[in-house]
Amino acid sequence: MKIHHTIVALVLGVSLVFPIGAATAAQSMSSEQTTPITVLEDGVPKKLKMRGADRFEIAWRYDGGQEYFSEVVDDDTGTMYLISQNGVLHALNPNGKVIWQSDLGLDGSHSLKLGKDGLLYILDDNSSEFEYGTPAWIYAVGKDGKRRWSMELPHMYSYYTEFDVSAEGIMFMLTDRGVTAGDQEGKLVWANDQVVTYEYKPYLSYDVRKMTWIESIQTLLVERYDNKLAALDQNGKMKWQRENVQPGKRYVSDDGMVYTLGEKGLTFLHASDGKDRAEAPVDVKTLNKVGIPHDGAGNFYREYNEYTIWKVDRTGKKIWSYNRPKEQTGTMGFSPVTDRQGNVFFADTGGSIFSLDPNGKERFIVLRNDRMSVFVHLWTSPDGVLYACADGMGILAITPKGK
Repeated sequence: MKIHHTIVALVLGVSLVFPIGAATAAQSMSSEQTTPITVLEDGVPKKLKMRGADRFEIAWRYDGGQEYFSEVVDDDTGTMYLISQNGVLHALNPNGKVIWQSDLGLDGSHSLKLGKDGLLYILDDNSSEFEYGTPAWIYAVGKDGKRRWSMELPHMYSYYTEFDVSAEGIMFMLTDRGVTAGDQEGKLVWANDQVVTYEYKPYLSYDVRKMTWIESIQTLLVERYDNKLAALDQNGKMKWQRENVQPGKRYVSDDGMVYTLGEKGLTFLHASDGKDRAEAPVDVKTLNKVGIPHDGAGNFYREYNEYTIWKVDRTGKKIWSYNRPKEQTGTMGFSPVTDRQGNVFFADTGGSIFSLDPNGKERFIVLRNDRMSVFVHLWTSPDGVLYACADGMGILAITPKGK
């Protein structure tokens, strides 16, 4: 199961044309077409444009009358759960049809998590109001949209924090006490301030990139922005800590294997002891489940810099690169995803969405080109549908025409 945060938009401008080869890849496409989809840029409406619209289309869009969502996807069923800014929780099936809506009576943006116990958790942080005595809240909701329970939290909780939930319902969060575990009665189980640092300017801000509870080995993996990793056991005790871990995007399997895709290619360590492993499962089924972007033939996709994406082999050797057109706003800031055919999808902070085939040829580009930074989250279905969730847009589904 995966968690995804707030929403995003789309972008692009002029497509550069390069010869296909080992170094650089690109392909000209049909001229851009204006779509019927209206998005908001700083409150001002405008139409999305699309290149490759002769072969691909926006099959549906859902915004529920709201600009912003936090969203999470149940990988087992493809059901999408979204909490909108007006406090309504939405459930959609993979075809974009509303299953149910539940008004939770919340205000503002919230973090949403699908716990390993099967419940949906909504964290209403208080980082900007803690000094006035305002508590934080956590709400637990079933997959039927019915609230199971809610509880008040007396500690300061970080804005847009990473958090995770165990199969027993223990919640792991970032508070003014460090990495914190709490039970469903709102009681503090333990707190550890040894593995993280934070500041309060003007709200609680941490150096933590991600926290992952690994049920099979009862371990909480804490990843920091400075390439440090640490692991805590179920009692909050330090198991191990490592510095100078290879920079790159990390993916964690259910059995505790930590995959890092970076300059050295794909490397491995295990969360049980923090030690490197020479080998790990890299079959297609495992890569798909863990979420590592790959082409199905033993090669991988990674962000090289703010404007370039690379396809690399297992050792990190470049096979081809794709340079995002310089006329675009924003930079690449979101990890690429792939479908079962090895096509790769990625977005930039201007809101543009790009799709390349395994040879690096452009398939389509959705153009938004916002001046303001836009957070975009992408994921794919087993049958090749691309879903995009973005600020001021809601969710889009993009498919080959006629599918």
